[in-house]
Amino acid sequence: MDDKLIAVDFETYYDKAGEYSLSCMPVHLYLGDPRFDAYLMSAYGGDGTRYCGDPRGFDWNLLSGKTVCAHNASFDEQVYLRLIELGRIPAPGSLPGGGPAEWVCTADLSAYLGVKRDLKTAARVLAGMSLDKSVRERMSGRAASELSGDAETIEYAMGDAVACHSIAARWLGAWPAEEREVSRLNREAGYRGMALDYPLVLQGALKLEARLQNELDLIPWVKEGSPPLSRKAAKLEAARAGIPLPLSLAKDSQDFVDWAEEFGDRFPWVRAMGQYRSINTLLSRVRSLKDGYVRQSGRYPYSIKYFGAATGRFSGGSSGDSGGKFNMQNMPRAEMHGVDVRPMFKAPPGKVLVVADYSQIEARLLLWRVGDEPKLALIRKGLSVYQAYGEALGLCGPGSDI
Repeated sequence: MDDKLIAVDFETYYDKAGEYSLSCMPVHLYLGDPRFDAYLMSAYGGDGTRYCGDPRGFDWNLLSGKTVCAHNASFDEQVYLRLIELGRIPAPGSLPGGGPAEWVCTADLSAYLGVKRDLKTAARVLAGMSLDKSVRERMSGRAASELSGDAETIEYAMGDAVACHSIAARWLGAWPAEEREVSRLNREAGYRGMALDYPLVLQGALKLEARLQNELDLIPWVKEGSPPLSRKAAKLEAARAGIPLPLSLAKDSQDFVDWAEEFGDRFPWVRAMGQYRSINTLLSRVRSLKDGYVRQSGRYPYSIKYFGAATGRFSGGSSGDSGGKFNMQNMPRAEMHGVDVRPMFKAPPGKVLVVADYSQIEARLLLWRVGDEPKLALIRKGLSVYQAYGEALGLCGPGSDI
């Protein structure tokens, strides 16, 4: 019922210039920072609820027994929980009606429906509403005292809540209950985080820092103050050595790989450039675990996007590995530079860590869907999907040179 649905949206202080922003840090570090300030919240419900102001002035009993929707609930729900933790708003147990019946994420709902996750697009496609998000950009670095009474900010925040409610009211029924449950479980698992072997993380960081310094010591221009991967400095050094410089120094450039293979043994700085990049990337990941570790819980909170890919599978919630952000779905499979990241995650006391994998599930289901029995027969014998394709095409196995 629409009168049991209420949308909630928080506006919080952020400062991109000061690197206090969700674009460069995970939610749990953002919420735990002394600068955290949820100065404005908007609520819009089918029961006539309409509020936009200081969270402390809202009647939180209006959420009791309601389905609370938020666009990116993995943020707004955690803001709500943090405000309770800080004593700024009442805990559900202290309210006559208790707390919300559930939280649902309209960004996840949008993804399930095949629509981009951002509210501007979701509102346009799913609710026929036009939102101006430029206001949000102008809020960076501005204090709550400037914004909490600003008419433009209030209109913007209220518009987001109305749009979120409209999406949920129209489309929540099209989201199967089991999918809503998967969305919820994914959020809550991320809040709780994975148990981390923190001493192993520290050990890995120290080892990589030492190895990184060894490579930097082999790159002549670093001592002169130039960046390790400076093309200008590398060009000058290559000219002094009488060797060519590859067209690209990008890590995935075959030209660079071939160049390092050809000249790396004669000129240690050549190989060091490639090694530096590889070690530095891994070190950034390990530092993210170190920075994002929560000592009280012994865990590392994380984020994974529900329905992040068009096929419905999850995708990494992080676009990079820095500032405490870590892509849980892109870990090295084996030890690199003397450090293995996967064992840094462990089972908490009294638990067993089970690693489960559907093993190329999409490729397997595609073969089943189109009835490709020859390849399916090979897979049933124990071949991987890749090997089955290779044998079917004569690229490997019987009758081939491989």
